Order: sequence, then structure tokens, then C-alpha cells
Amino acid sequence: MLEDENEDGNFVKIFKLAVDEDCNMRRITFPVLIKCSVGLSLLFVLGQFSLLLFCSCKCNHMEKRTDYTVKRIGRSESAGTNMECKEQIGRLNEKIVELEKLVKKYQQLDQFIITDEMTENKKSLNELTFLKSYSPRSEHEVIPFSAFDSRHVFGEIGFLSKRPRASPIGQQASELREVLNFALQDLNRDVESNNDRVTIDGFVEGITRNDFLHGTVYDLFFRSANSNNIFKRLKVLRPFQGIRKIGKPETIDTSNEIINIIIPLSGRIDKFIAFMDRLVGVGIRQDRRIFITVVYFGMEGREEVKKYFLKMSKEETFEDYKVIFTKEEFNRGRGLQKGAKSWKKGNVLMFFCDIDIYFDSSFLERCRLHTSPGSKIYYPVVFSQYNPSIIYGGRDPPSLKEQMNILPESGFWRISDLV
Repeated sequence: MLEDENEDGNFVKIFKLAVDEDCNMRRITFPVLIKCSVGLSLLFVLGQFSLLLFCSCKCNHMEKRTDYTVKRIGRSESAGTNMECKEQIGRLNEKIVELEKLVKKYQQLDQFIITDEMTENKKSLNELTFLKSYSPRSEHEVIPFSAFDSRHVFGEIGFLSKRPRASPIGQQASELREVLNFALQDLNRDVESNNDRVTIDGFVEGITRNDFLHGTVYDLFFRSANSNNIFKRLKVLRPFQGIRKIGKPETIDTSNEIINIIIPLSGRIDKFIAFMDRLVGVGIRQDRRIFITVVYFGMEGREEVKKYFLKMSKEETFEDYKVIFTKEEFNRGRGLQKGAKSWKKGNVLMFFCDIDIYFDSSFLERCRLHTSPGSKIYYPVVFSQYNPSIIYGGRDPPSLKEQMNILPESGFWRISDLV
């Protein structure tokens, strides 16, 4: 617009110079001067009017152009803002999905037990004993639990005779299937990946009993799909009206839980070495989460015990053991007390053991699952085997592991030790 004004101004200036030159060329009379003045005035007015008209048109054009440009810029900014909003909404939706997954994950691990903090965490989770509304006044009022796995039931549940083991049949089989299916559905409810799902193959064992005040109670343990040392525990109650779970599922990590096996001993070196060979295979080579404490009474056999542990420690690279020698006469209770007091490394699970017993690595895991510091102990019922020479009719007995068949003709539950 400034350039247009300069061009018009130059036009007027050029016209004035032409008039001046014409006036100088010839003599001007008064009437002619008046006519020239009037004409010049009219021409000046017309020039100003033309200039104003031109400027007005130019301004209108510029206003329209500016308005169009502003609208165009506004539309561009609006489109850019919409794109940014859509991108931000997309990022927020992705974040929401991630947070929902984290919430589900932490809900599943709501009662995760870390054995490094076993004393506080595990104890607090067992503060509410499983249906403890009734406190028996003596051991005769205690309703015992029976154990079962995916194929057999052990104990007296549903048996007309005192068979040590039986396959569940009839209503009992249907009941156990329904309970296990209920547990699997509950444990897998919020599991998204098939690799994390708990299956029936992961069922380790359960215990059950009939509570006359509440119904049938179950305590179920499943092995995690991702680790052999991670277990899922679910407590289930079938009341007299319908089945429901008790509390929330628990995740139990036994990977760092040490068992201190305390063995009082006096003499019987051959049986002790045979027991230790089995313990090396089960506890050291397989489980590797044990500590061995031997309290040896008397002088006879000391050197054999020392030599055995030195050799075993070197061959198995195992140093988690202690041998306490005492000159006192053999006393099992005194030996267990000495072994328990010798532990100085904080809280530990202790297994009071004899050398004439056989167990496998699954038994050690059950000890971890069924105990709680300061509130719950595990007292296993021993299956006493008949004389192998009588069972096998004079034939050479098979390996010790093959002899461990829980059958009526093999032996009996030594329940009398409990009362």
C-alpha cells in the first residue's frame, strides 16, 4: 500500500513540473491564469478522489486476503492441534492398558511371601488360622487332616477299613475333581498368558478334613508353571450350602528357605552312613536347601563320623553342616535341644530326624509349605514298613525307592506315635 501511494504522489509531482515548464515557455494572462488555476484545482480534486478510491479498493482487497490468510492459518493450526490431541490420546490409552496389566499382576501377587522375610510375612499370613473358631481342649478332640494328590488319598477319609492309601471313587472322586476345577478356575481367572496358567499337572497335594461346624475344608498347593520353587496356595471351604474360597490366593516362594536337619546319634555307624548317602542324593544333590546338624553322643565311632563328613564335603562341595560331639549318655530330647540351640543365623525351619527314616525331596518341600514361624508345625505321620524279608517271601528286595509303596500289604500308618 505504501508503494501505491508513492506512485500516485510521483504522478502529481510530474504533472506540476510540466505545467511550470509550460508557464515559463510563454506569457500567461490573468484570465488564462484563472482558468489554469481552476483546472488545476479540479484536476487535483479528481486526483485525490482517484487516489482515495484506489486506496479503498486496495484496502478491501488486502482485508479479504488477510481474512482468508487468517482463516487458512486458523484451519492449519486447528488441524495440527487435532492431530496432536489424537496422538496424545493414543499414548494415554496405551499407558492405561499397561497400568491395567500391572494392577492385575499386583492383584495376583497380593500375598506374595518372600522367604528372606519369612519370619514376619509368613507369620502374618497365618495369623488367622484356617477356621480356628473352635479350640480343642486335648489332642483327642482334634479332627485330623487327610492328604491327597491327583491320584490317591492317604489316611482315613472315606475308608471303611484302615487302608493307608486308596484311589478316590464315587462321590469322593467327584468331590475332589470339583474342588480342583474350582481352584484352577480361580487361580487362572486374571492370567492372560497361557505360559503362566496353573494346570492340573501342577497340583502338588492337598489336605482336607470335615469340620462339623463349617463343612469340608481344603488346603491346596499347585506348582507354578515358571518355577519349581514357586507354589500357589488356595484355601477352599465347601460349606453346607455351597463351595467358596477362603481369603485370597497366596504365592509361596520356598527357593531360599533352609531346613536345618537335626540328627541325634550314638553308635550305629553303618546305618548312619546309609542314611547319609540317601540324604546326600535327596537333600544335597536335588534340594540343596538344607543344613545338617549331627549331635553325637559318646566316644565310639567319632572318627568314622569325622572322616565321612570330610569326604562328603569334598566330593559334594557342601559345607553347610555341623557336628557336635558330647560325652553324655544318649538322650534324644537332649540331642535335639543341643542341635536347635547351636543355630545362630536367625530364624530357620528345623526338622528333627532319625536315621531309620526314608524320605524324598517332595517331603522337604511339604515341610516348607505346611509350617509357619511361631504358629504352625508339621508333624508327619510315618508309614512303618513290614519286614522286607517277609513281604518279598525270601527274595532279594528291590531298591529302597521301589520298596516305598504305600499299600496294605507293605505296612501301616504309625499313628500311635501321635498320642
